[in-house]
Amino acid sequence: MLDEDPGIAGAPAGDRPVDQTGRQTVLKHERCLVLSGPTGDLEGGPVVPGTAADPGGVWLDDTRMLSRLVLTLGGTRLVPLSTAIDRTGVIETVTATNAVFLGADGEAVPANSLSVRRRRAVTGDGPAEWIAITNHGPEAITLALGWSWQADFRDLFEVRGKARPARGTAGPLEIGGTAVEHRYRGLDAVERTTSLAFSPAPDRLVAGEAVQTLVIPAGGTGRVRLVIRVARRCGPTASRPPAVADAGPGPAMRRMIRTRRDRMRRFLRVGVDDPMVDGWLRQSACDLAMLVTELATGPYPTAGSPWFAVPFGRDGVITALFTLWTDPGLARGVLRHLAATLATDTDPARDAEPGKARHEQRRGEMAATGEIPFGAYYGGVDTTALFVWLAGEYVARTGDYTTAAGLWPDIERAMGWIDRRRAHDPDGFLSYRGSAAGGLKHQGWKDSFDAVSHADGRLAEGEIALVEVQGYVIAAKRAMADIAMVLHREARGVRLLQEAEGLSRAIERRFWDPALGTYALALDGDRRACAIAASNPGHLLAAKAINPMRADAVADRMARPDFETGTGPRSLSAQAARYSPLSYHNGSVWPQDAALLALGCARYGRTDRAAALFDGLFAAARHFPRYRLPELWAGHAVRPGMAPVAYPSACSPQAWSAAAVFGCLQACLGLVVDGAANTVTLNRPHLPQAIGRVSIRDLPTGHGSVSFTVRRDGAATRACLDHAGNGARLILS
Repeated sequence: MLDEDPGIAGAPAGDRPVDQTGRQTVLKHERCLVLSGPTGDLEGGPVVPGTAADPGGVWLDDTRMLSRLVLTLGGTRLVPLSTAIDRTGVIETVTATNAVFLGADGEAVPANSLSVRRRRAVTGDGPAEWIAITNHGPEAITLALGWSWQADFRDLFEVRGKARPARGTAGPLEIGGTAVEHRYRGLDAVERTTSLAFSPAPDRLVAGEAVQTLVIPAGGTGRVRLVIRVARRCGPTASRPPAVADAGPGPAMRRMIRTRRDRMRRFLRVGVDDPMVDGWLRQSACDLAMLVTELATGPYPTAGSPWFAVPFGRDGVITALFTLWTDPGLARGVLRHLAATLATDTDPARDAEPGKARHEQRRGEMAATGEIPFGAYYGGVDTTALFVWLAGEYVARTGDYTTAAGLWPDIERAMGWIDRRRAHDPDGFLSYRGSAAGGLKHQGWKDSFDAVSHADGRLAEGEIALVEVQGYVIAAKRAMADIAMVLHREARGVRLLQEAEGLSRAIERRFWDPALGTYALALDGDRRACAIAASNPGHLLAAKAINPMRADAVADRMARPDFETGTGPRSLSAQAARYSPLSYHNGSVWPQDAALLALGCARYGRTDRAAALFDGLFAAARHFPRYRLPELWAGHAVRPGMAPVAYPSACSPQAWSAAAVFGCLQACLGLVVDGAANTVTLNRPHLPQAIGRVSIRDLPTGHGSVSFTVRRDGAATRACLDHAGNGARLILS
């Protein structure tokens, strides 16, 4: 069994990862997720302990509510032709045809006689589909349209290969004239139900099988509808009316499309002159809009499909940082959720301590019963500092002092946890010790079992201080100082700034390695430096935690061939002992890693390097289906025009990968929004080679908005103001 992901948050994974990169169509709305194959069929793999199964099916709250749904014509499978997704990512349309099959009269129906259009959309209650079958033959056809399905109600961790000593019980199957309902009562006392309702009424409807007879005249079209509803409820079992197969996309679907479009518009305030870059931007906005779930605290980007379709603290913050300039409302939702879920007590089983920000939140059966610790899990050493950092960035971006005042008690609690943990470290660093209760061994963003090692390849042990985490703490203290100043807590702000400067000097003293030409990855439990060149120091630039000379050195070091692949920097130098291009964290390429480096380069005036990083990610995006950047890809070097090597179990879509293009674009433009001053500043804008012109439309400032255009003019980059409203200003520097 492997500890490195493709499992969930570093939990043990199966030994045969399942390829997700472009292989399945993903539809998601709120907490419901659907993964289908090229014919539109859902075909999740059987659960085998120790082996990762295909995750295809319908999912709700980390439970596979429907593991199989296969459509046949005359007993034969469809022949796929194409799959399309509408511009909002709401409706999937599969076009297929038939193989040879026997009609009801016993005569063979030739292949390609029928066109099958299978449209599917998913709401928060489950998917619905509408099927149109057109007969292109000279005579009427009578055919048996068959459905087969299975509702296995498997927990996500079971699908990932984790064995369970016991499971809940399947409830009585209810079959009506047009509908069937499956029930499962878990060990967590939650009843989960999956119902299927057919129209027209099936000629045969039994457990796991339905048959509808269609008579389609020559040139005519037969139509079938299927509605699937998934639900979970606590308490005793109760009778409910069967689901009803509705007539088609109605008002609810139109509202959902409008909501999705509104979400996309908030991200997509950008127009570019390159159609492929435009496609990348639009797909990224579509993926982000799909991954966002409305929580009681506001919008929150779930991390990714299929394994991370739940709120993650670190992922949510970094996604919000990348998109803060274009949609600050997402950052506000992330902040409110993390503030509401700060730990209130000490619980070693969940790695929880008072004031610590939540790393992960799961609602599956195994999380609820404690079989895995990730129900409300706090095993992230960096999330708390990232939360405070984001709060400061949000307030600076928006000038929203009301939210700042409301968050202040939570920011104080979070900084209290940071400082209590730092007090145990001789250098005042924020460190962690791997979970002793089945959680994560490593608790930074590189959380696989072998993510932290020494130059000779030995794994680091004990209390570990990651270099980038110290940068996050510096950013958090400065951010909190800024908030303290606007809330008239000047003395507190001054102390925080002094603490940040002291920590910056400590990073220089303990982590800088002249032989590496960059900072060491970490200090181990014996305070020995893990002297390997990794991508982690690039995050120090985003946090603006080091002096400009060192920032230039780190940026240039990560542009060397042992890091640069042509599609982004490796997570670990190719010269390191544990380097492997197909490792999860030891040499692969991560879009969010590249985007944080790009933002950091821009903060030190290196927009030229930010533009190069944008071009690298674009070189990758143009080779992935629909320009969708997955969670990561292999760290093989590629030449121009070559496709990157896919990492087989990478989540796709992934929120911070989708957001990376917006973070990189901000970095290229050197764009800073000051909400209090009602200004947008462009610091040394430098367009990537992929773009000759970029237009930003109606970008909100504090209480106004600006529209502007940046274009390449020979070797120079020029900007012009197109419109400014309500006193907003555009500043070039």
